[in-house]
Amino acid sequence: GSFPFLLSTELLREYRSVLLREPLRELHGLSPEQVDTVLTEIAANALVREPETDPDPVVPDRDDDHLWCLLATTPGSILVTGDRTLLANPPDFAGVHFPRTFIDSMAGEQT
Repeated sequence: GSFPFLLSTELLREYRSVLLREPLRELHGLSPEQVDTVLTEIAANALVREPETDPDPVVPDRDDDHLWCLLATTPGSILVTGDRTLLANPPDFAGVHFPRTFIDSMAGEQT
């Protein structure tokens, strides 16, 4: 809750789909209803944007074009990801950071 985060309905659907995959359900142990509750809480605290779909976004992985469109809605936004393809090819209008790098930068701001 110490920083604002972006979310779209498309990204929320992707989160739900991933969290309901059987291998992950075995790890987190949540029912579909509990997953929906968690996602509702996340959405309630997010900056929800519905970006226009760019017909030809310059993104390293076409499956992630919605992330580039979402980042483009808010200048100075940062994508926190472990996806090495996205980390190696950030857009020129937003930052892309590995989770540990982001956490360390947040800790530095609090001192």
